[in-house]
Amino acid sequence: MPRAEPEAADLAAEESIWLVLGRGLARHGDRTAVRHLTERGWEAVSHREFGELVDRFTARLRGHGVRHGDWLALMGDSSLDWAVADLAALRIGAVVVPIYPTSSADQVEHIVRTTTPTVGVADTPHRRALLRDAGVGTVIVDPTAPLDPTAPLDPTARVDPTAPPRLTPVGSGVPAGSVLAESVSAGSVPVDAVAVRDDGGRPVTAEDVATVVFTSGTTGEPKGCVLTHRNVYCGAANVAAALPEIFAPADGTAPRTVIALPLSHMYGRSTLLATLLAGGEAVVVRQPAEMFGAMCHRPPTFLALTPYLLEKLDRAVLEDEREGGGRAAWAVGSLAHVICGGASLAPEHQESFRRRGITVLGAYGMTESAAAAAVNRAADNRIGTVGRPNPGTSVVVDDSGELIITGGNVSPGYWGEADLDRREPGPYSVRTGDLGVVDDDGFIRITGRRKDILVTSSGKNVAPAPLEDRLRADPLISQCVVVGDQRPYVTALIAVDPAEATRRRLSPADVADRVQRAVDAANTLVSRAESIRRWRLVPGELSVSTGHLTSSGKLVRAKVLVDLADEIDALYR
Repeated sequence: MPRAEPEAADLAAEESIWLVLGRGLARHGDRTAVRHLTERGWEAVSHREFGELVDRFTARLRGHGVRHGDWLALMGDSSLDWAVADLAALRIGAVVVPIYPTSSADQVEHIVRTTTPTVGVADTPHRRALLRDAGVGTVIVDPTAPLDPTAPLDPTARVDPTAPPRLTPVGSGVPAGSVLAESVSAGSVPVDAVAVRDDGGRPVTAEDVATVVFTSGTTGEPKGCVLTHRNVYCGAANVAAALPEIFAPADGTAPRTVIALPLSHMYGRSTLLATLLAGGEAVVVRQPAEMFGAMCHRPPTFLALTPYLLEKLDRAVLEDEREGGGRAAWAVGSLAHVICGGASLAPEHQESFRRRGITVLGAYGMTESAAAAAVNRAADNRIGTVGRPNPGTSVVVDDSGELIITGGNVSPGYWGEADLDRREPGPYSVRTGDLGVVDDDGFIRITGRRKDILVTSSGKNVAPAPLEDRLRADPLISQCVVVGDQRPYVTALIAVDPAEATRRRLSPADVADRVQRAVDAANTLVSRAESIRRWRLVPGELSVSTGHLTSSGKLVRAKVLVDLADEIDALYR
């Protein structure tokens, strides 16, 4: 029987994200808040210093005329600058519109046209140009040169997790000319100040819109999901409430993590907020490929990943162990838990980490629920499920089998589709589009996507998720798409990982044989009518950069079906 749940966290009506976080930053003082890579190497910023950076950039935004209710576009790789700009805007009461850093010009134009931000923050001249061309009048750019933290690190650069942090003065680790460097001299507002008011005297409150996040668009054109200060806070704080072993351990130590997820995605943003609220420390990297190098610098106590990133980490650790590099043992030496959500999670990967003494906690959520709405508990982890709803959140199944989430973390709607100024007070509910079951103890098991169910020309319903999950469990297979809607039988498009094929020295014939064995294994999960009859390898990988995966690792099935239509047709000739 699951243990009693902690009380749900919530914002009082007159509170905002910054009001609560700012108090915590002042309280945690000289503890390290963020580590980031500069031209001088890894540098630490304390909670107090982080608050001062937000103070100063708040003043700079005000100098650009940003006020309560204005819109700010934020486009860039995850970084200290990104986090400071986000929180400074939220402090003022501006609405932050994060734009995924690899978005095309058309996607940027759609988002800007829909939300009309007056000011933007970008981290490269190219992204500044994209925002300006889309109609953003004032764009602040960070010209920081790209760095490579994935290169092997000198063992002397390792940080003892038990040692006190080496703190640097505010601004000393910020490249000249960057957003933060320009803000250092802009003046400071006390970090423990009461609710920030605009010139008209209106405070920033729990029901104010904090951010409009454009969903990754697994089907159709992305929509702007509205999240209030209450939504964002409840999403982060109640994950922490559900996982005291991670965020408030009994020995009083602070959590440490590496943020490898994009901050433009709510999962990464919520993880950073939960860590800071807990007085913890986050190493922020610009790209997921930098995660393992960052872990070697500052071993984390927990991670929050998608299954795709979990698989990549698993392979990086295995590769280092095979080569005898010794970095893996250090990198995962303090790692106790991995929260894993964002797409289907294969049990095989949970088992791989379990053998290393690391517990993988399946989680579930979406942008509309401000990231995770449910998670397995550290003391009550059921493999094959995505856990139980977080405190203050409920998940039920309707008569059609669709999951519905309700709670303080749930969005009131999409921008432009409702009169949000006249909305009734929450909590709100969202239909997820996911099919699932909830057992008597409240554990949720995802069984498929409502829109992903295939119906063959003979009328057989086929859920592609179990087949795709089993195929992706093979290290050689990076992605796959099961096809068969209105077709006579089920087929699959399969992308292999070229690095894995090279490492194993597999010939084309070897690759084909290995893939066939993986298909045969997947087919054991289903009936003959649901099994994969034919398959085809696709050139290259299905990835975020090609538009075939969302930023959280979910398959954009509709785009795959259009872009690879010829390959699909070939399977039925």
